[in-house]
Amino acid sequence: QKATRIHILALITQLKQICNYDDLSEQSCKLNFIIDELEDLAEDNDKALVFSQYPVKTLKKIEPKLKRFAPLTYSGALSSRQRDDVIAKFQDTDNNAVLLMSVRAGGMGITLTRANHVFHFDHWWNPAIVDQASARVHRIGQKKPVFIHSLYAADTIEQRIFDLLQQKREVFRAVFGQNAEASDEDLTRMSDEDLFGLFGLDVPGKRKTDAVNGNASKTFEDMSPREFEEAVRDMFEDLGYRLSLTKQSSDGGIDLDGHRLGLGGGRVIVQCKRYSGAVSVAQVRDLFGVVSSDPNIETGFLVTTGHFSRQAWDFAKDKRITLIDGLELQARSRQVTSSIGAF
Repeated sequence: QKATRIHILALITQLKQICNYDDLSEQSCKLNFIIDELEDLAEDNDKALVFSQYPVKTLKKIEPKLKRFAPLTYSGALSSRQRDDVIAKFQDTDNNAVLLMSVRAGGMGITLTRANHVFHFDHWWNPAIVDQASARVHRIGQKKPVFIHSLYAADTIEQRIFDLLQQKREVFRAVFGQNAEASDEDLTRMSDEDLFGLFGLDVPGKRKTDAVNGNASKTFEDMSPREFEEAVRDMFEDLGYRLSLTKQSSDGGIDLDGHRLGLGGGRVIVQCKRYSGAVSVAQVRDLFGVVSSDPNIETGFLVTTGHFSRQAWDFAKDKRITLIDGLELQARSRQVTSSIGAF
């Protein structure tokens, strides 16, 4: 039986719940972190909110582990009167140091100024949901500095989703300017390629094609290096750039050179790597050397059919360099012909 989008979403949910709390070991690195933090908060008479989208699979399981902090729980399972009682008890007494809240039930319309720490145990696809939940403590009457803590389990599905959303932000800003912000709808619109790509899978029943200007019969992997450069050029031109292929000799490793139309028309350069594996930080450093040597270069793009090492992603931050890996490349090449608004 072939995997479907529904199967992938169900798998992601299960993996996210394991990131929160492992039923087999009854352990949670996130819970351990929160307990350490609450020990310090209690000394300062501070209180905290802990948000999760899984009231049964997460909040109910961590509540007994927080017994020493007299936790309260606010979820959709409570009646309206019970919810009011929980809020009043948390706001008006000093006994309960932490309030466990379902994001869906407690994300809007409640004032909780008694807390000045917010812990997001897990995250929705849409960042606006997280912001709405955090706003519970940002209300008139708040007398203390507010601290927002977002918890992610490293090297898990959570980090893959975080990285994917960050890539979308970076590509959007590369196209529309560093100060531009993608809408929540655009940022969190997950194609089948996005979702299956989180597990390194192709979408069942679909060939990998670049789908741009006459090359739809070839995958990126089938192309020669020059054909790949031409396909990347065509994709960028659909996004509002005018780029020329450099001479294959004495090009300094740069494959495409040109400018962005409108919005100042800054110069951009593109380096193409038709790899099946990881692009290392050394290659990003080389591109940075070219970018940093010329203040007229607005952005340097490094495009690969493979993926980038963690060190490469870290090095590229805040350096006028945008990385586009194979996952992003396949998704964008299919979308540019319909609308730049897909970003």
